[in-house]
Amino acid sequence: MLLCANASVSLLQVLSTDVTGVKRKDVREKLFHIDESKLEKHHRLQSNALVQFSSFDAVWLRACTSTCGNLCAVPTTQANPSVGDRSPETFKAPTLTTSDPVSAMTASEGVLMVGRASGVVQRYSLPHLTPEGQHVLRCRPQALALNCNTTKMSVIDINGVLSFFDMTAKGGAPGTVGEHLAFERKDAWDMRWADDNPELFAMMEKTRMYIFRGLDPEEPVTSSAYLCTFHDLEIAAVYIDDIMQQPDQPDIEFMTMYETRSLRDTRELLKNTSMEDAYSFVDDNSHPRLWRILAEHALEQLDFSMADKAFVRCADYQGIQFVKHLQKLADRAKQRAEVAVYFKRFDEAEQMYHKMDRPDLATDMRMRLGDWFKVERLVKETSGDDSLLMHAWNKIGEYYSDRHKWAKAAQYYAQVCTTGGMERDVRTRRASTHERACRKLCPLCTHTLVCCTRDSRKSSMVASM
Repeated sequence: MLLCANASVSLLQVLSTDVTGVKRKDVREKLFHIDESKLEKHHRLQSNALVQFSSFDAVWLRACTSTCGNLCAVPTTQANPSVGDRSPETFKAPTLTTSDPVSAMTASEGVLMVGRASGVVQRYSLPHLTPEGQHVLRCRPQALALNCNTTKMSVIDINGVLSFFDMTAKGGAPGTVGEHLAFERKDAWDMRWADDNPELFAMMEKTRMYIFRGLDPEEPVTSSAYLCTFHDLEIAAVYIDDIMQQPDQPDIEFMTMYETRSLRDTRELLKNTSMEDAYSFVDDNSHPRLWRILAEHALEQLDFSMADKAFVRCADYQGIQFVKHLQKLADRAKQRAEVAVYFKRFDEAEQMYHKMDRPDLATDMRMRLGDWFKVERLVKETSGDDSLLMHAWNKIGEYYSDRHKWAKAAQYYAQVCTTGGMERDVRTRRASTHERACRKLCPLCTHTLVCCTRDSRKSSMVASM
């Protein structure tokens, strides 16, 4: 941020000419007088990060410089240096002071929010950085965050007080938009909005984590982890303090997951109550994750009517088509096997097919999965088609050749060639035997038989007899 605030006017003019990244390479060459092929050399020489200016860097620089007021006055010789003086080794950012510094920033897909020490939050549209207005807070923001639909903004001030700003309400002061809500939580040091529900958020208060739906909190969970993501009613958090004690040897145990109360209650209802009661609860606490859990449980019970309604509510088109496919199967054993395949329990599905005395379905399942090693095993166990076995060998050979294991690949390719040659010899012997028998029965039609056997299509017909 300091780099952006102290950037020179000449650098801003060069970068602001193009924010789409189309002329990014030309801008770097003109600005720093370097060749693209020598970019690695500049990295090794600890070059300034300005060498790698991207379109996003240009947008960010324009945002920061436009919000910090007028840039400091730069002499003409400094604002338009020669090409040789624009190298990253000799670049020096000018000094700049402001009476209202930037204290917090946040952004979404279409909005950039810049908070200042005075409590004013300036709003810009992305990617063009057009000023859209400003909001006035009653505190100095230290951390800002927007929910998934940009209707509310969370504010943590320098005293650790969490509050919220309604972006859609009409502002009281002239030229302002929005309303700072009266809701407050003290001793807050971290918060995270859910990325799929604008009313869900999690916050850290001292050593407790609270999950809010709207402004109603759930029971707290003891934790001191930093919040990473909030998706599908699950929160991912990390114990940064423990990681920093051994930063070179991080452990997966330092990552933890927390579930919301509605997710836990839905699982309990599906275990202990009827499907209708669970449907009513999920309908009251509607969320795509809850509808998927209900649909999967209904599939396990082969309740296709409930599964179809749940898949419709969570907008899962593939699930709807799968339910229709199951309804066309008359055998419930086949339906259970297909459900096992849907949940990726392939070994269980294979055992079900064997119990049904349908090894062909198990082989077809393995072929759809691309598991050609098990296709080979199933064909050998069931004395299947030789052509299918050769196809499996060919695929296994491709598998090894893609991984540069040439010896194993050659072994399977040789088996394909040997088996194919044996089949051709058998067809040739059968055709010759049939031709000799016809000559004995009808010596006058020898020429016709020879001509027929020379035809490849008729030869194959004779060999199949």
